[in-house]
Amino acid sequence: MKSSWAEPDVRDEVVDYIRYWSDKTGIKATKMIRWIGIHRSKYYDWASRYGKVNEHNAWIPRDFWLAGWEKQAIIDYYYDHPLEGYRRLTYMMMDDDVVAVSPSSVYRVLTNASLLSRWNRKPSKKGTGFHQPLRAHEHWHIDISYINICGTFYYLCSILDGFSRYIVHWEIRQAMTEADVEIILQRGREKFPDAKTGADSGAGLYSVSGGVTPMGAILASQTNLYLLQGRLPPYSFNRFTGSALGTIGERGQSGCYALLTPDSRFVRGNAKFHEAGYELAEHNTESKDHIATHPNGRRLVVSGNTAYLLTKTSLSAIRRNNGSLRWSVPCDCPYALILAGDVLFAGGTNKVIAYSTTNGNELWCRTVNGRARGLAAADGRLFVSTDTGSIHMFAND
Repeated sequence: MKSSWAEPDVRDEVVDYIRYWSDKTGIKATKMIRWIGIHRSKYYDWASRYGKVNEHNAWIPRDFWLAGWEKQAIIDYYYDHPLEGYRRLTYMMMDDDVVAVSPSSVYRVLTNASLLSRWNRKPSKKGTGFHQPLRAHEHWHIDISYINICGTFYYLCSILDGFSRYIVHWEIRQAMTEADVEIILQRGREKFPDAKTGADSGAGLYSVSGGVTPMGAILASQTNLYLLQGRLPPYSFNRFTGSALGTIGERGQSGCYALLTPDSRFVRGNAKFHEAGYELAEHNTESKDHIATHPNGRRLVVSGNTAYLLTKTSLSAIRRNNGSLRWSVPCDCPYALILAGDVLFAGGTNKVIAYSTTNGNELWCRTVNGRARGLAAADGRLFVSTDTGSIHMFAND
């Protein structure tokens, strides 16, 4: 009984036997345990579990634990993107609808798979991405620190010359907003007028600051400028005066993709955010009224009366006057779309595909290194830039 597993009934019979004869004979239970030939700790363990069935002592699975297929998906995705860090991988997987987990979970899975080691990291770019200034006041650094003065915390903002390491100007303030930093920087420029590299006033010039957080390209129509703000709705300004015209769309209708169409429409892309999916929405550039929505839309190209809509799984041609469908074909290249003549080019993972604008037939497919995020066509050549830093060029045979 020392080295074998005992059934619950056998366990309880041993406990009953020792208790019964110990009471009858007055012999101590410890002595009878020794006579029977089991360890004392085992007997008292059996006594504490009297009447209970054997249960495993393993962890009880929880709803929030990662499933096996999720762990494998994370590992497979890492093999496809070995140069990316675990945090960037987390949000890339969310964008690609692979898995939705936290960065710490991705780190834990990759660490357990021995994929995050010191030697797996991409080479450091330290010392290669910034050219040191060659003279004084060629480059200034602005530093903001949080300091404690007599029990009260204040902001210390200092301007440091990148060449001489001289402190150009510093101030201590109770708040540190964008306006505060601009005032401190202006006072530093007034101390050293020669460091001024440009003018923000004069004929035909204006300066606008505060209230917006630009993210992405700036679009310009004949009368307006449009700034994309990531998670906030796009913001518009008057092109000639710089006066603010307000946002386009409501809060939550955001993204870093936009398009101005020839028929005076502003198309904004709503990036995937929580439970909401991708979509493209069209607004009137003057009234900002919402005109149309393209569910699951990633990219849009407008040519005459036809709009070419790219989703994650399809490419479609839609008539602009009545919204009817001309044609639709399967397409797994959702990252970029351009039109060159009568050919559509769509960028996907490790490939670029050309489609006919007439019927959507696939004309050719070429391999690239990474996800094709940028496409450009000129002089009969197609230029493709990917998220790995590669640039490919294709020309007519």
